[in-house]
Amino acid sequence: MTILISGANGKVGTALTAQLKSRKLAYIALDHAQLDITNSAAIKQRLHEYRPSIIINTAAFTQVDIAEQQQEEAYRANALGAELLAQAAANQQIPIIHLSTDYVFSGDKPLAQSYVEDDATEPASVYGKSKLAGEQAVRNANAHHIIIRTAWLFDEHSDNFAKKLITAAKQQLDLPNPTLRIAANQYGCPTDTSDLASAIVHLLQTYASKATLPWGTYHYAGEPAISRLEWAQEILTTAQTHGLITRLPILAPTTDTYYIGSAPRPANSALNCTKIQQLFGIEPSQWRNGLRHLVQTFSTDNEISCSDKSS
Repeated sequence: MTILISGANGKVGTALTAQLKSRKLAYIALDHAQLDITNSAAIKQRLHEYRPSIIINTAAFTQVDIAEQQQEEAYRANALGAELLAQAAANQQIPIIHLSTDYVFSGDKPLAQSYVEDDATEPASVYGKSKLAGEQAVRNANAHHIIIRTAWLFDEHSDNFAKKLITAAKQQLDLPNPTLRIAANQYGCPTDTSDLASAIVHLLQTYASKATLPWGTYHYAGEPAISRLEWAQEILTTAQTHGLITRLPILAPTTDTYYIGSAPRPANSALNCTKIQQLFGIEPSQWRNGLRHLVQTFSTDNEISCSDKSS
């Protein structure tokens, strides 16, 4: 089985290629320069060249706030690109795994509840709307599809909320009252990107052994669900435990509307992952484990950086 990955230099693509390489599975990893999924001719050329057994589309426009001003670009990548890739794959009877987001939901559910795959979608942001359009395009174009909705991705390599928060806290350590404003009106599921990559590999191995999958839409995210403010507290407490910061800043609750120009976020975008557990035996991401690994890596990187500067 040969696996083709689009958007291979992104957050998920990087984690996925690392795992495929470690497991010695055959794959072709293509970044945007190597495969522009909005270019139908380029897609056809790559599929003819590599003849993959299955495609994983991790390419996307993921800048939520910028999408509000660059709507055409967001829809082009997240909707048109997904459609062209899924259609080209269908023409050659190639299944596709496509990544989507919790932002396809309105976020109006009570905090005690989480979204299941069949819940009504009603995105508020351009990003969420473009990703939902991409989901619908994949479903219509290719019957042999898996759509995975995920949420609040973090890892030790790319920019993400956890790393930015730790950096901001470190920069304020010398202030008498270090304070960070954190949105308190967002509730969701932090997800370790490497766990998501492992879940995708599990699907790939299942497909390789059975030559089919129970096609459809699935949720994969971390547990337990948590507010953005609580997530920030967990991040900084873990950072302090591992010596990255000497004291905790004050976390001042605010709303996402505090940030001028920001896109609307779902108030509750917690994802229920029961379906993927029952059908594939894939357990939700345990984000506390991933957070510890991120902080430990952050600490090591900083030590290396400091050593380099002093030499």
